[in-house]
Amino acid sequence: MRASRPRIFLPAIALLLMWVPPAHALTPGGLDPTFGQGGKVTALPKGAVGYAVHIDPHGRAITAGYTLGGHPDFVVARFLQNGTLDTTFGDHGRTVLDLGGADYAYALDLQADGRIVVAGESDVGGTSRIAVVRFNNNGRPDATFGGGDGFTLTSFGNQRQAANAVVLTPDGNIIVAGFTSAGTNARSAMIRYTPGGQLDRSFGGDGRVSFDLSSSDEQFEAIAWDGTNYVLAGYAEVSLTPEFSAASVTGSGKLNVQFSHDGFTTTNVTAGADLGYAMVRQPNGTIVVAGRVSNSGRDDWGVVRYLPSGALDTSWGGNGKVVTSFGKSFDVAYGIASQTNGKIVVVGRVHRRATGSDFGVVRYNTDGSVNLTFGMSGKAVTDFAGSDDGARDVIARPSNGKILVVGDATVNGVRRLALARYVP
Repeated sequence: MRASRPRIFLPAIALLLMWVPPAHALTPGGLDPTFGQGGKVTALPKGAVGYAVHIDPHGRAITAGYTLGGHPDFVVARFLQNGTLDTTFGDHGRTVLDLGGADYAYALDLQADGRIVVAGESDVGGTSRIAVVRFNNNGRPDATFGGGDGFTLTSFGNQRQAANAVVLTPDGNIIVAGFTSAGTNARSAMIRYTPGGQLDRSFGGDGRVSFDLSSSDEQFEAIAWDGTNYVLAGYAEVSLTPEFSAASVTGSGKLNVQFSHDGFTTTNVTAGADLGYAMVRQPNGTIVVAGRVSNSGRDDWGVVRYLPSGALDTSWGGNGKVVTSFGKSFDVAYGIASQTNGKIVVVGRVHRRATGSDFGVVRYNTDGSVNLTFGMSGKAVTDFAGSDDGARDVIARPSNGKILVVGDATVNGVRRLALARYVP
């Protein structure tokens, strides 16, 4: 019996070392070990930035962003559920598309049939145009969209314009939101395209609308569809200082005056500059906006919640506003998602003096308090390779609640597209 013990004991130890606890047994806010290497993935080693992420009906992650190097181009990639690139998509898992300029993709959405719509800008010689591309679900540009090459470029006739956000409506229309500028102050802007990529002239007269929500600089950063109107968020300057903004626009392209009396509202979160970068509309119609707020010589995360009417929701943080600090540093919230239980997940860039910057994730309870059971006292900070990293977008999977975050991580001096997945 004694002689047989080593033959039984050693395999048991090996099995213990190989065993990975199920995600539900791990700490909420911890990295998911079933994804990539210890919950983290980097891709496109020649350089790329991830700006947006979505999950398709098969559970695969689709990301959009742009390549780095001498000539930025749109890049779309698809990852399997374990974090490896899906080699059936595009060119070994990703598609790089040159639109003829310096091309930057900032947003994506998925059609019900699996086709992928990506929006951003294309810049030639300092003059940019709003760029929208549709890809088939195999990663190739959709020749039925735009002029037959899968994309369309649109200008307001100004020097600069860009789409920061995109949403698809059930009728197949594609709506992008961002800004247009003649070279000085930016104006909030929207464009609506038909399912084929043509300007929808029933929107604003020629498919394009711009707004003056401030006396100086402004832009839309996020958009959603509430079934009747478009809900938008971003920032607008008040007395030359940016404030969070939220707006409602009708299907014809006019401000919805039922929202905050004149169709839009601005919110001063702190004494300094406040810039809203992300928004999620919750099932009850409340609108949650996250971004950067300047506070006492540092930048913190700000999260504001509005009622469907446009008024601040005072059940959130006591006055509709919550500020989260990671210390005396430059921290920015760029992405937001709502979980099925109503909790809010916000992601962004957290500066660390020793390692540069890292992915930051914070989860909030339904009243705006930090969810202390998540990560370390409600916060999770992830370093990839001891250098500069930052999160840009997040999605919480309805099926299992796992939190998928996209951004970029610097590895061996090169910024790469990066993903991290967290236990809910």
